[in-house]
Amino acid sequence: MFRINRRQHNDAIPLRTSIGLLAVLLFAIVAIAGFTIQLLKAERKALEETEREVEARHVELLSDHVEQTVINSIHTPLLALRNMPADEIDDDLLSKVTGSFVELTQTAYLDAKLAIRKVYPIMRRADIAKQNAWMSQKIATLARTRGVDTLGRGEFLDNLEGVPYLFLFEPLREDTPDAGYLLLRFNVNALTTQRLQPLLDEFSQGHEGVVSLQDPQTPWDDSALNWPVGQVMPGWMLSFKQDASAEDRRVEREQRLVLGITGGLILAMIMATFAVWRELSRERALVALRNQFVANVSHELRTPLALIRMYAETLVLKRLTNPDKIHQYHRTILRETERLTKMIEKVLDFARIKGGGKLYRLENFDLATTVHDVLESYEEQISEQGIHLTVSLAEDLPRIAHDRDGMTQVVLNLLDNAVKYGQGSPVRVSLQLVSAGVELTVSDQGPGIPAVEREKMRQPFQRGAQAQPMEGSGLGLYLVDQIVKAHHGQFYLEPAERGAGLRARVVLPRERSVKP
Repeated sequence: MFRINRRQHNDAIPLRTSIGLLAVLLFAIVAIAGFTIQLLKAERKALEETEREVEARHVELLSDHVEQTVINSIHTPLLALRNMPADEIDDDLLSKVTGSFVELTQTAYLDAKLAIRKVYPIMRRADIAKQNAWMSQKIATLARTRGVDTLGRGEFLDNLEGVPYLFLFEPLREDTPDAGYLLLRFNVNALTTQRLQPLLDEFSQGHEGVVSLQDPQTPWDDSALNWPVGQVMPGWMLSFKQDASAEDRRVEREQRLVLGITGGLILAMIMATFAVWRELSRERALVALRNQFVANVSHELRTPLALIRMYAETLVLKRLTNPDKIHQYHRTILRETERLTKMIEKVLDFARIKGGGKLYRLENFDLATTVHDVLESYEEQISEQGIHLTVSLAEDLPRIAHDRDGMTQVVLNLLDNAVKYGQGSPVRVSLQLVSAGVELTVSDQGPGIPAVEREKMRQPFQRGAQAQPMEGSGLGLYLVDQIVKAHHGQFYLEPAERGAGLRARVVLPRERSVKP
């Protein structure tokens, strides 16, 4: 008799494989993180370009709107004066028209030679002569620029004493240029405040930025979107700049996104690493359990085989003449053969259950009869080991739907476990009616199973700390648990009612039972 204790000579291979898998996993996660960040940067750049193009288009549309608003504002006062004879234009009319518009600072009637004839507000003669000269020079320059001898309607910008003004002049009668001109002077600052600022404020609120109207002397801002207002105000620009707080919020959102993705990848890396480590640990533990199982089964098989061979050889060689001794050898061979049969059945049942091929046919049988038949066939083996067996089977139990072969194996495994680990203590088997159904109990007075190990004992290849190194296969309680589950029942492992020991309880439900 000897002990098989194989070492895993290839332990280094799973370790190297684990390290390789983790390295590949880390490399893949780092590569994905780097690619994702680069993709986000490229996407951010493309998004910024797209947003800038969209904002530029919006600013262009705003420029058209501003230009049209300016044109409408400066031409509205002409409605009261257009196409009127020169003799009907008096100081009262000019005063009335000028006072109706805040941005209109001067209204004047010019003769065909562009000399001021009537003006409001009233000017001193010296100022009128000075403005006549300035006006003639300005309009003549404008005519040369346009390549014409006489001007029709026109407008131009100029600064007077540091204040920007927009001048509009138009013939009194389009068909008679000699009839004279109307000249209107608008304060650009007042025009902006009264007419344009609401448009600019509305645009600024809707686009998370600030848009302003800037004169030609304003320094150029490369970081802003700049767009010309149009021909009516040459040199003036609309400048739109993204609100700093909005930009900060966008950057903050992008940072949160990057941090979220990075954190998610790191978390995924940690979880994946833990999953790989746990799976590898479970695999190595399972390999160790399987190796131990092979060693245990090998030992369990060798022992009875050795006895069977030795006794069989003795009988074949006719070395015994005592009939009692020969009978004893026959009984030993039979007992060891049954032991081998049970061991092989456990292994085969385990393979069928794991492969999903083990099916149980549940029929309404008398469970007490099934248990009694098992105990009757097993009682002699227990007695030979000097173990006292107490049986208590209640009468008038309802028929319980069960597979007789399956429940036979449950009873045999529980008895075998109690005999093997009960250390020669009495074994008690009871069958009784409880509220949940019918309860089968097998208990002993041995060392029992600690609470921390009871759940583990339901798993394959698991053996208690009290078991000897080569004792048992570690499949008995696992098979019991699986068979009971197939019967829709419950399996419990708990301390014995009195003192030390273990009580195994199997409860089959009454819902599937039928009264005889």
